[in-house]
Amino acid sequence: MRNRLNQQYASLQAGRGLAALLVVLFHVTTFVGGDARYWHIRWLSDRLSGLALGVDYFFVLSGTVLLLAHRKDVGRPATLLSYAWKRVRRVYPIYWIVLGAVVMQYARHPGMGAAWQTSPRTLLAGLTLVHLRGYSTDLNLPVAWTLFHEVLFYTVFATLLLHRRLGLAVLGGWSALSIAALFCRWPLFFGAYLFSPLHLLFVAGMLAAFMLRRRRAVPAAALTVAGLSLFAGAIAWSGLRGDVNMPLELLAGLGATLTVAGAARLEERGRLTVPAALRFLGDSSYSLYLVHYPLFMAVAPLLYRAWRLHPATPVAVPFAALAFLAVVAGNLLHVFIERPLLRLLSNSPQPVVTAGETSVGSPLGAATGVWTDVEITAPSEALAM
Repeated sequence: MRNRLNQQYASLQAGRGLAALLVVLFHVTTFVGGDARYWHIRWLSDRLSGLALGVDYFFVLSGTVLLLAHRKDVGRPATLLSYAWKRVRRVYPIYWIVLGAVVMQYARHPGMGAAWQTSPRTLLAGLTLVHLRGYSTDLNLPVAWTLFHEVLFYTVFATLLLHRRLGLAVLGGWSALSIAALFCRWPLFFGAYLFSPLHLLFVAGMLAAFMLRRRRAVPAAALTVAGLSLFAGAIAWSGLRGDVNMPLELLAGLGATLTVAGAARLEERGRLTVPAALRFLGDSSYSLYLVHYPLFMAVAPLLYRAWRLHPATPVAVPFAALAFLAVVAGNLLHVFIERPLLRLLSNSPQPVVTAGETSVGSPLGAATGVWTDVEITAPSEALAM
């Protein structure tokens, strides 16, 4: 077995890429199948609605990666500023670039969107990724809803760095209230945001990380197969229903947790090798996640008009075209903007910590631009959906 202190979990990075691809394909189905302005093949969007569960895989991964990356920072408040700076520079700059491009289009073409899209409340919430005055789904970048939950999780996790016992109490209370939200009819700000049951997926990911740090032998192959089966079953069940509900999201989260832990343990034992293409897809997954939806908003009308000129063309052609263009755009955004930006910010002055309390984090992997740690080379925990 490889030394876990130097383990590079490429399977986590590959999981990010595949999860992002699932979300992209889900949104392709909403444009091709669910949107009445275009092809409107309703059965397609219904049967493939389970692809949205890629978001739940992201949330589990986020919990796993954050604990693996910062487990040695728990109970060390001097690392808090460094931790916060890493989260900010990884999540916000490239997000602001994509968000800014979208908002500029609404500003230049006032009739293009609804009035709320340029309202101060919408702009401020989108800029900060914090619901400041109640809960709202009105976002200029629709996929950013997941980032609100990510930022909330980062805040809760930060209490573990301040004080171990305090952090465990906060995390436990947050989890308990998230469970209670399954059974209580609370205002949306509490039930859908502050204590959303989706936050249990972050905690499940942390449990997977804890499992990876234990030296007990586990049936890694069986865990992986069981996890993939549960996750695929949740996708299939959603397709039969025609939508996704919270029980299915939690089932998918359980499957993702088992898959993450099992695949990483197989990797430790040298029984799983991740192709370079999947690692790169994981590297570019955040850019892919951010850019694909506004790209579809711009390209889908053009593809539909072209298809109307040749209606005998199988719908699979525009479907594949949208997915292909999204992957290309995501890769280009990552290579030419996101990665250079991360390198630039990694060389900028960082918060100073006390001698002997230096954070274990190292900003970027030299070869791939992946967020790394000295102890564990782990992918970025900025999982956007």
